[in-house]
Amino acid sequence: MGRKTKGPYVHAICGERARDAFDLRRQVTCKKCIAIKNGLASQSCAPSQPCPTKDFAVLRAELEEVKREVQHLKTRLGGEKVKESTPKPVERVKASGYERALMRPQPKRIEMGGDGGLIRRGAYIKYDKNVYVLEVEINTMIKEAGCVSDEHKLLRLGYLGFAFDNEAQAWLLVAKRCRMEKPYARERTDRSWQLWSDETKDWADTHPSVCARY
Repeated sequence: MGRKTKGPYVHAICGERARDAFDLRRQVTCKKCIAIKNGLASQSCAPSQPCPTKDFAVLRAELEEVKREVQHLKTRLGGEKVKESTPKPVERVKASGYERALMRPQPKRIEMGGDGGLIRRGAYIKYDKNVYVLEVEINTMIKEAGCVSDEHKLLRLGYLGFAFDNEAQAWLLVAKRCRMEKPYARERTDRSWQLWSDETKDWADTHPSVCARY
């Protein structure tokens, strides 16, 4: 005959005392045990809680700081654009003849193009102070004689130089055949060219294609 088990008899979950071993078998239907089991399950499956108030305040402070930096950057960029879009007025300076000479352009090469008639097309290179001669002619002389044998002949072919235009207040190109003669062609501020006419004793516009690049 089996040995009887003595009490106390207690529910494993809720801890309620049972009267005997037979009553202990009813713990599977105990309302307290069931409630405790359901409560533990709901806690384990509960969604994560929202961030604490302290963490939220820190994030908000960081966001405000970023906004201030962005606004500061926009203000700086806006100020620079306004400054660039407002050019300073051009100041006219009355320079002396010596100062104007220092301001004269000094390119190493001038490309003359277009249908210039008396103005020969081609590349002009610097030969002397403010004197630019046709490169093809000076190369021919050097090839034939080993040097520039006749400067007068070279210049009579037509050379370019800069002259200060008092009316335009700018350095413009002129074409001459002698250092002491007046120009027979001149450049205008819009890059167009004019030829001197002995018949009309006035300047006449050349073909629109005539243009010097330097």
